[in-house]
Amino acid sequence: MKVNKFYMAHFVLWLSLLCMPLAWSAEPPAEANSSYGLVKSMTEAMRDKNYSGTFIYRHADKLETLKITHRRTSQGVNEKLVALSGEPREILRDEKGVICVWPKNRVVVVDKNQSKSQFPGLVPDNIDRVREYYRFELGGADRIADRNCKIVNIVSKDQFRFSYRLWIDANEHLLVKSQLLDDDKVIEEVIFTQLDRHDKLPDSIFESQYASEDFKRHELKGADSSPVLGESLWQFKQLPAGFAISVHQQRVRKQDNALIEHMVLSDGLAAVSVFVSPAGMRQHLPAGSGKRGAINSYSTEVDKHTVTVMGEVPAVTVRYIAEGVKMNEQHRP
Repeated sequence: MKVNKFYMAHFVLWLSLLCMPLAWSAEPPAEANSSYGLVKSMTEAMRDKNYSGTFIYRHADKLETLKITHRRTSQGVNEKLVALSGEPREILRDEKGVICVWPKNRVVVVDKNQSKSQFPGLVPDNIDRVREYYRFELGGADRIADRNCKIVNIVSKDQFRFSYRLWIDANEHLLVKSQLLDDDKVIEEVIFTQLDRHDKLPDSIFESQYASEDFKRHELKGADSSPVLGESLWQFKQLPAGFAISVHQQRVRKQDNALIEHMVLSDGLAAVSVFVSPAGMRQHLPAGSGKRGAINSYSTEVDKHTVTVMGEVPAVTVRYIAEGVKMNEQHRP
Protein backbone atom coordinates (compact mmCIF):
# COMPACT_ATOMS: atom_id res chain seq x y z
CA MET A 1 0.00 0.00 0.00
CA LYS A 2 1.46 3.33 -1.05
CA VAL A 3 -0.24 6.46 0.20
CA ASN A 4 1.76 9.68 -0.28
CA LYS A 5 3.37 10.54 3.05
CA PHE A 6 3.17 14.28 2.55
CA TYR A 7 -0.51 13.91 1.61
CA MET A 8 -1.14 12.03 4.86
CA ALA A 9 0.72 14.72 6.85
CA HIS A 10 -1.35 17.34 5.02
CA PHE A 11 -4.48 15.33 5.84
CA VAL A 12 -3.62 15.31 9.57
CA LEU A 13 -2.89 19.05 9.50
CA TRP A 14 -6.12 19.75 7.61
CA LEU A 15 -8.13 17.86 10.20
CA SER A 16 -6.42 19.82 12.97
CA LEU A 17 -7.37 23.06 11.27
CA LEU A 18 -10.97 21.97 10.88
CA CYS A 19 -11.30 20.91 14.49
CA MET A 20 -10.41 24.23 16.14
CA PRO A 21 -13.11 25.06 18.74
CA LEU A 22 -15.68 27.82 18.34
CA ALA A 23 -15.75 30.40 21.13
CA TRP A 24 -16.96 33.68 19.69
CA SER A 25 -16.79 36.59 22.11
CA ALA A 26 -20.07 38.27 22.99
CA GLU A 27 -18.51 41.74 23.07
CA PRO A 28 -18.50 43.88 21.04
CA PRO A 29 -21.71 42.81 19.22
CA ALA A 30 -21.07 41.62 15.68
CA GLU A 31 -23.36 43.68 13.44
CA ALA A 32 -24.71 41.49 10.65
CA ASN A 33 -23.24 43.56 7.83
CA SER A 34 -19.89 44.41 9.40
CA SER A 35 -16.80 42.57 8.19
CA TYR A 36 -16.35 40.52 11.36
CA GLY A 37 -20.12 40.04 11.70
CA LEU A 38 -20.22 38.47 8.25
CA VAL A 39 -17.37 36.11 9.14
CA LYS A 40 -19.18 35.06 12.32
CA SER A 41 -22.39 34.41 10.36
CA MET A 42 -20.43 32.44 7.76
CA THR A 43 -18.86 30.24 10.43
CA GLU A 44 -22.26 29.45 11.93
CA ALA A 45 -23.84 28.80 8.51
CA MET A 46 -21.09 26.40 7.39
CA ARG A 47 -21.44 24.52 10.67
CA ASP A 48 -25.22 24.45 11.15
CA LYS A 49 -26.89 24.49 7.72
CA ASN A 50 -27.52 21.62 5.31
CA TYR A 51 -25.90 22.09 1.92
CA SER A 52 -24.19 20.39 -0.99
CA GLY A 53 -22.01 21.71 -3.74
CA THR A 54 -19.15 21.29 -6.17
CA PHE A 55 -15.99 23.33 -5.79
CA ILE A 56 -12.56 23.75 -7.34
CA TYR A 57 -9.57 23.59 -5.03
CA ARG A 58 -6.37 25.20 -6.35
CA HIS A 59 -3.18 24.51 -4.46
CA ALA A 60 0.48 23.74 -5.22
CA ASP A 61 -0.10 24.44 -8.95
CA LYS A 62 -2.81 21.78 -8.99
CA LEU A 63 -6.52 21.98 -9.67
CA GLU A 64 -8.92 19.53 -8.04
CA THR A 65 -12.69 19.29 -8.36
CA LEU A 66 -14.55 18.00 -5.32
CA LYS A 67 -18.11 17.58 -4.11
CA ILE A 68 -19.18 18.34 -0.54
CA THR A 69 -22.38 17.29 1.23
CA HIS A 70 -22.97 18.57 4.77
CA ARG A 71 -25.78 18.36 7.29
CA ARG A 72 -26.34 19.01 10.97
CA THR A 73 -28.98 17.14 12.97
CA SER A 74 -29.70 16.63 16.65
CA GLN A 75 -27.21 13.72 16.50
CA GLY A 76 -24.41 15.94 15.21
CA VAL A 77 -22.64 16.68 11.94
CA ASN A 78 -22.32 14.46 8.85
CA GLU A 79 -20.06 15.29 5.94
CA LYS A 80 -19.05 13.60 2.74
CA LEU A 81 -16.25 14.86 0.50
CA VAL A 82 -15.70 13.18 -2.88
CA ALA A 83 -12.91 13.86 -5.39
CA LEU A 84 -14.34 14.31 -8.89
CA SER A 85 -10.94 14.66 -10.58
CA GLY A 86 -7.60 12.92 -10.26
CA GLU A 87 -7.25 9.83 -8.11
CA PRO A 88 -10.64 8.73 -6.72
CA ARG A 89 -10.96 9.26 -2.98
CA GLU A 90 -13.67 9.93 -0.45
CA ILE A 91 -13.76 11.34 3.07
CA LEU A 92 -16.69 10.65 5.41
CA ARG A 93 -17.10 12.48 8.72
CA ASP A 94 -19.43 12.21 11.67
CA GLU A 95 -19.28 12.60 15.44
CA LYS A 96 -17.45 9.27 15.72
CA GLY A 97 -14.51 10.28 13.54
CA VAL A 98 -13.22 10.36 9.97
CA ILE A 99 -13.01 7.66 7.30
CA CYS A 100 -10.88 8.22 4.20
CA VAL A 101 -11.28 5.80 1.27
CA TRP A 102 -8.73 5.28 -1.53
CA PRO A 103 -10.46 2.82 -3.92
CA LYS A 104 -7.50 2.64 -6.33
CA ASN A 105 -5.25 1.31 -3.56
CA ARG A 106 -8.16 -0.52 -1.90
CA VAL A 107 -7.35 1.22 1.37
CA VAL A 108 -9.56 2.65 4.12
CA VAL A 109 -7.98 4.96 6.73
CA VAL A 110 -9.92 5.55 9.96
CA ASP A 111 -9.21 8.24 12.56
CA LYS A 112 -11.59 8.11 15.52
CA ASN A 113 -9.80 11.03 17.20
CA GLN A 114 -11.08 13.54 14.65
CA SER A 115 -14.66 14.81 14.42
CA LYS A 116 -16.85 17.91 14.52
CA SER A 117 -15.39 19.46 11.42
CA GLN A 118 -16.58 21.23 8.33
CA PHE A 119 -15.15 22.24 4.99
CA PRO A 120 -14.08 24.84 4.00
CA GLY A 121 -12.42 25.24 7.34
CA LEU A 122 -11.77 28.90 8.11
CA VAL A 123 -13.06 28.90 11.70
CA PRO A 124 -11.87 31.64 14.09
CA ASP A 125 -12.09 30.49 17.71
CA ASN A 126 -12.27 34.02 19.15
CA ILE A 127 -12.98 36.99 16.92
CA ASP A 128 -11.62 39.60 19.35
CA ARG A 129 -8.36 37.69 19.71
CA VAL A 130 -8.11 37.35 15.92
CA ARG A 131 -8.58 41.09 15.47
CA GLU A 132 -5.38 41.73 17.43
CA TYR A 133 -3.38 40.18 14.59
CA TYR A 134 -5.60 40.72 11.53
CA ARG A 135 -7.59 43.63 10.10
CA PHE A 136 -11.16 42.84 8.99
CA GLU A 137 -12.23 44.93 5.98
CA LEU A 138 -15.23 44.94 3.66
CA GLY A 139 -14.10 44.48 0.06
CA GLY A 140 -17.17 45.14 -2.07
CA ALA A 141 -19.56 42.75 -3.81
CA ASP A 142 -19.37 40.03 -6.45
CA ARG A 143 -21.43 37.21 -7.98
CA ILE A 144 -20.16 33.63 -7.68
CA ALA A 145 -22.05 30.40 -8.50
CA ASP A 146 -25.22 32.41 -9.18
CA ARG A 147 -25.08 33.88 -5.67
CA ASN A 148 -24.68 37.51 -4.68
CA CYS A 149 -21.69 37.73 -2.38
CA LYS A 150 -20.07 40.19 -0.02
CA ILE A 151 -16.28 40.19 0.09
CA VAL A 152 -14.36 40.31 3.37
CA ASN A 153 -10.60 40.82 3.54
CA ILE A 154 -8.79 39.48 6.61
CA VAL A 155 -5.37 41.14 6.45
CA SER A 156 -2.38 39.97 8.48
CA LYS A 157 -0.70 42.66 10.57
CA ASP A 158 2.76 41.02 10.55
CA GLN A 159 5.04 38.62 8.66
CA PHE A 160 4.07 35.54 10.68
CA ARG A 161 0.70 34.87 9.04
CA PHE A 162 -0.99 34.90 5.66
CA SER A 163 -4.04 36.99 4.75
CA TYR A 164 -7.45 35.78 3.57
CA ARG A 165 -10.16 36.97 1.19
CA LEU A 166 -13.67 35.54 1.55
CA TRP A 167 -16.75 35.70 -0.67
CA ILE A 168 -19.79 35.19 1.60
CA ASP A 169 -23.31 34.63 0.27
CA ALA A 170 -25.30 37.77 1.10
CA ASN A 171 -28.46 35.83 2.02
CA GLU A 172 -27.48 32.35 3.23
CA HIS A 173 -24.08 33.46 4.61
CA LEU A 174 -22.43 30.34 3.17
CA LEU A 175 -18.80 30.60 2.08
CA VAL A 176 -18.76 30.58 -1.72
CA LYS A 177 -15.11 31.39 -2.42
CA SER A 178 -11.94 31.83 -0.39
CA GLN A 179 -8.36 32.81 -1.13
CA LEU A 180 -5.22 32.47 0.96
CA LEU A 181 -2.89 35.38 0.23
CA ASP A 182 0.83 36.01 0.63
CA ASP A 183 1.44 39.72 -0.03
CA ASP A 184 -1.63 39.81 -2.32
CA LYS A 185 -0.43 36.72 -4.22
CA VAL A 186 -3.06 33.96 -4.23
CA ILE A 187 -1.39 30.77 -2.97
CA GLU A 188 -4.52 28.69 -2.35
CA GLU A 189 -8.10 29.04 -3.54
CA VAL A 190 -11.46 27.35 -3.06
CA ILE A 191 -14.32 28.37 -5.34
CA PHE A 192 -17.77 26.80 -5.54
CA THR A 193 -19.23 26.38 -9.02
CA GLN A 194 -22.53 25.07 -7.63
CA LEU A 195 -23.91 25.35 -4.10
CA ASP A 196 -27.37 24.31 -2.87
CA ARG A 197 -29.17 24.59 0.48
CA HIS A 198 -31.35 21.72 1.70
CA ASP A 199 -34.01 21.41 4.37
CA LYS A 200 -33.19 17.73 4.89
CA LEU A 201 -30.64 15.25 3.59
CA PRO A 202 -31.19 11.46 3.87
CA ASP A 203 -28.79 9.13 5.69
CA SER A 204 -28.05 7.25 2.46
CA ILE A 205 -26.22 10.24 0.99
CA PHE A 206 -23.56 9.97 3.68
CA GLU A 207 -22.75 6.33 2.99
CA SER A 208 -19.64 5.40 1.01
CA GLN A 209 -20.17 4.96 -2.71
CA TYR A 210 -17.55 2.20 -2.72
CA ALA A 211 -17.98 -1.43 -1.65
CA SER A 212 -14.98 -1.37 0.68
CA GLU A 213 -15.59 -4.47 2.80
CA ASP A 214 -12.49 -6.19 1.42
CA PHE A 215 -10.26 -3.06 1.45
CA LYS A 216 -7.22 -2.97 3.73
CA ARG A 217 -8.15 -0.99 6.84
CA HIS A 218 -5.76 1.25 8.78
CA GLU A 219 -6.61 3.02 12.03
CA LEU A 220 -4.52 6.13 12.64
CA LYS A 221 -3.14 6.51 16.16
CA GLY A 222 -4.92 3.38 17.19
CA ALA A 223 -3.51 0.00 16.32
CA ASP A 224 0.17 0.94 16.56
CA SER A 225 0.03 3.37 19.50
CA SER A 226 -1.96 4.21 22.60
CA PRO A 227 -2.80 7.60 24.17
CA VAL A 228 -1.19 8.75 27.39
CA LEU A 229 -1.95 11.63 29.70
CA GLY A 230 0.74 13.85 31.11
CA GLU A 231 2.56 17.14 31.01
CA SER A 232 4.38 17.87 27.78
CA LEU A 233 8.06 17.04 27.65
CA TRP A 234 8.53 20.09 25.45
CA GLN A 235 8.26 23.85 25.80
CA PHE A 236 8.51 26.85 23.50
CA LYS A 237 11.11 29.47 24.32
CA GLN A 238 9.65 31.66 21.57
CA LEU A 239 6.38 31.86 19.66
CA PRO A 240 4.98 34.45 17.25
CA ALA A 241 2.66 36.83 19.08
CA GLY A 242 -0.82 35.38 19.51
CA PHE A 243 0.03 31.73 18.93
CA ALA A 244 -0.81 29.36 21.78
CA ILE A 245 -1.33 25.62 22.20
CA SER A 246 -4.91 24.63 21.29
CA VAL A 247 -4.40 20.85 21.02
CA HIS A 248 -1.90 18.59 22.79
CA GLN A 249 -1.69 14.83 22.21
CA GLN A 250 0.79 12.28 23.52
CA ARG A 251 0.98 8.70 22.29
CA VAL A 252 3.26 5.75 23.00
CA ARG A 253 4.20 3.61 20.02
CA LYS A 254 3.61 0.01 21.06
CA GLN A 255 6.52 -1.67 19.30
CA ASP A 256 9.25 0.37 21.02
CA ASN A 257 7.47 2.50 23.68
CA ALA A 258 8.57 5.67 21.87
CA LEU A 259 6.68 8.75 23.09
CA ILE A 260 5.33 10.88 20.24
CA GLU A 261 3.88 14.33 20.87
CA HIS A 262 1.62 16.38 18.64
CA MET A 263 0.68 19.97 19.40
CA VAL A 264 -1.44 22.40 17.43
CA LEU A 265 -0.64 26.09 17.84
CA SER A 266 -3.27 28.62 16.82
CA ASP A 267 -3.65 32.38 16.76
CA GLY A 268 -7.43 31.90 16.50
CA LEU A 269 -7.33 31.71 12.70
CA ALA A 270 -4.10 30.16 11.42
CA ALA A 271 -2.96 26.82 12.85
CA VAL A 272 0.40 25.08 12.95
CA SER A 273 1.11 21.43 13.80
CA VAL A 274 4.21 20.48 15.81
CA PHE A 275 5.32 16.83 15.85
CA VAL A 276 8.10 15.61 18.18
CA SER A 277 9.44 12.05 18.01
CA PRO A 278 12.70 10.27 18.86
CA ALA A 279 15.40 10.92 16.24
CA GLY A 280 15.76 8.10 13.75
CA MET A 281 12.05 7.31 13.45
CA ARG A 282 10.79 7.47 9.88
CA GLN A 283 9.49 10.98 9.22
CA HIS A 284 6.92 12.40 6.84
CA LEU A 285 9.28 15.18 5.80
CA PRO A 286 13.07 15.53 5.34
CA ALA A 287 15.20 17.71 7.61
CA GLY A 288 15.29 21.43 6.85
CA SER A 289 12.71 23.48 5.01
CA GLY A 290 9.92 22.13 2.85
CA LYS A 291 7.04 23.62 0.90
CA ARG A 292 3.97 22.21 -0.81
CA GLY A 293 1.59 24.87 -2.04
CA ALA A 294 0.55 27.02 0.92
CA ILE A 295 1.96 24.55 3.47
CA ASN A 296 5.43 25.35 4.77
CA SER A 297 7.39 22.95 6.96
CA TYR A 298 10.63 22.92 8.90
CA SER A 299 12.35 19.99 10.63
CA THR A 300 15.26 20.06 13.04
CA GLU A 301 16.80 17.93 15.79
CA VAL A 302 16.56 18.90 19.47
CA ASP A 303 17.94 16.74 22.29
CA LYS A 304 17.98 13.58 20.14
CA HIS A 305 14.42 14.20 18.98
CA THR A 306 13.13 15.27 15.58
CA VAL A 307 10.90 18.34 15.64
CA THR A 308 8.71 18.93 12.57
CA VAL A 309 6.55 22.04 12.27
CA MET A 310 4.08 22.50 9.41
CA GLY A 311 1.14 24.71 8.56
CA GLU A 312 -0.45 27.18 6.18
CA VAL A 313 1.75 30.00 7.45
CA PRO A 314 4.88 31.68 6.04
CA ALA A 315 8.21 29.82 6.09
CA VAL A 316 9.60 32.24 8.68
CA THR A 317 6.84 31.15 11.08
CA VAL A 318 7.47 27.40 11.02
CA ARG A 319 11.22 27.91 11.35
CA TYR A 320 10.80 30.39 14.21
CA ILE A 321 8.55 27.94 16.07
CA ALA A 322 10.80 24.92 15.42
CA GLU A 323 13.90 26.74 16.62
CA GLY A 324 12.05 27.68 19.81
CA VAL A 325 11.26 24.11 20.88
CA LYS A 326 13.20 22.95 23.93
CA MET A 327 12.93 20.08 26.39
CA ASN A 328 11.12 20.79 29.65
CA GLU A 329 13.92 20.83 32.23
CA GLN A 330 11.76 18.91 34.71
CA HIS A 331 11.72 15.96 32.30
CA ARG A 332 15.35 16.03 31.21
CA PRO A 333 17.06 12.69 31.94
